[in-house]
Amino acid sequence: MSAKSAAAKVPGVLSGLKRRGGGILVVGVPDEQRRLCGRLLGSPKRERVVVGTEDSCLTADSNHEATVVQGRPAQTTACRAGAVLQSSSLADRVTEAIDAHSQGLAPAELRVCLGPVAPDTLQAKSVFLDAVLEKLGRVNALGHVHVSEPYESDLVRRLEPLVDAIVEVDADPHPRQRWHFPDHGVTTAWIDLG
Repeated sequence: MSAKSAAAKVPGVLSGLKRRGGGILVVGVPDEQRRLCGRLLGSPKRERVVVGTEDSCLTADSNHEATVVQGRPAQTTACRAGAVLQSSSLADRVTEAIDAHSQGLAPAELRVCLGPVAPDTLQAKSVFLDAVLEKLGRVNALGHVHVSEPYESDLVRRLEPLVDAIVEVDADPHPRQRWHFPDHGVTTAWIDLG
């Protein structure tokens, strides 16, 4: 497929995610992930659920009014290392919050942010991630999962079949993003993150 025909598919694939919801994996530089997170959560008028720990970088931003589901407290380096989100009780709390907040909403109107999720949590089959992605699909919510791993990592390759899109973020030479849609064989060019 030529770069031009691949680029022509992107608007349709993105509008499909906006129509029906889905799961997005956000990988790469943590600072740029935080910048992208606000965009993925959308307008404050949207219904939002944010999953993290008390000291999660993503939940600490007061500009994101959201229902916060707390995981276990992480060490003080959680923003750099990733917070551990793995317990089945947390999965139960998150899926209940998604259920409660999705009532009466149009597809993709509920936005859910997970993370950061520690890579070691996802090395084995993740009951937590599987349960949350399944629930997002059932209620047509749009969720994104933050993992501080590079796009080329084995972990990202293993998680790729579980999600609808992967957004790779980088800061070199400037904040930027590149979208990958594995099911469609499409990768965008680098786009300014702004």
